Amino acid sequence: ILLICIVFCTQTLHAQIKDVHAYNGNKLYAKGQYKEAGAEYQAALQAKKNHETQYNLGNALYQQKNYEEANKHYESVARNTKEKSLQSISNHNIGNSYLEQKKWDEAIQYYKQSLKENPSSKDTKYNLAYAQAMKKNQDQKDNKKDQKDQDKKDPNLEAIKARPTPDFDKDLLNISNNIVSSNAKPKR
Repeated sequence: ILLICIVFCTQTLHAQIKDVHAYNGNKLYAKGQYKEAGAEYQAALQAKKNHETQYNLGNALYQQKNYEEANKHYESVARNTKEKSLQSISNHNIGNSYLEQKKWDEAIQYYKQSLKENPSSKDTKYNLAYAQAMKKNQDQKDNKKDQKDQDKKDPNLEAIKARPTPDFDKDLLNISNNIVSSNAKPKR
């Protein structure tokens, strides 16, 4: 009986330690102390794996602009939890990470995944529309830049740009006279 009591008390103490670290992490996060909060969440995760704590660690890393590490935690949560709401918000935050990095295609992909899990999320719908608009804008800028680069490489375009010359109006008049005279009826 003593052994059972020791095992039970040890497990209870272990869970309480995890809860203390998670609680302290939440307090630090609320104060904007993201690095310290992350350390507390790490300690809580060492005591016991927990999807909510791992998600919170992702948030602390995101706030530190450590998007790559944050995404690892969000992806793990999205992949391993059975809770649709936690999957959705994890994918939403992955989308936010990519949005911050101006990786429009990846952001769009994760926002769409988030909407599959929670189709009524107004925030995700808004962010998806924003990412799509930014991608369209970037694509247009890229196309203009590509066109300018192509224009620089096209030697025929340079010849066209060289016109009009001072004789351009005379040349145009001669061309139009030739067109008119070629359409005239033959004289008898």
